[in-house]
Amino acid sequence: MYVEIDVDKIKKDFQKNLSRALSIGYPLKYAIAKALSWTLMKYPWVQEIYYSEISLGEFVEGEDIDGRDVDVLIKTSIPSTNISRSIEQQLEDTLNTVLQELGLCPSNGHNIVELHIDDIYARCASEATLNGRTPHNAILLYKSGTATFKNLEKETPMWTKP
Repeated sequence: MYVEIDVDKIKKDFQKNLSRALSIGYPLKYAIAKALSWTLMKYPWVQEIYYSEISLGEFVEGEDIDGRDVDVLIKTSIPSTNISRSIEQQLEDTLNTVLQELGLCPSNGHNIVELHIDDIYARCASEATLNGRTPHNAILLYKSGTATFKNLEKETPMWTKP
């Protein structure tokens, strides 16, 4: 299977989608995950995308990312873990570069976005969804065949600012 990603296009789309997610009113960490899901859902090899907080067991808590990362779990149709790892690294580097350029993460080498492509976390979340359970500590952002850009534009935030 040949998997192609255009890093420049992903960078441009992610910037645009992040601006859109923040203008809707999403907290920063969730906005980053949501923007990534809107960016990657166009690729046919992407099957499911989840937002998660793996290390702390927390969900969206607000604007302060304070050194904590944004975990995004991605289930794909890519048959090789070697390809998945390569894409994972390319995407992580690209997304973190965008966030550094926008001043949304420190330039001290700490990456804010941490992707989990076809790893144990992504498989567990996907299995839970498949079996009709709510994945522990993960929010489904995209499932292949169930979302389009058109209906996502009508989406309203789950959180309102006081």
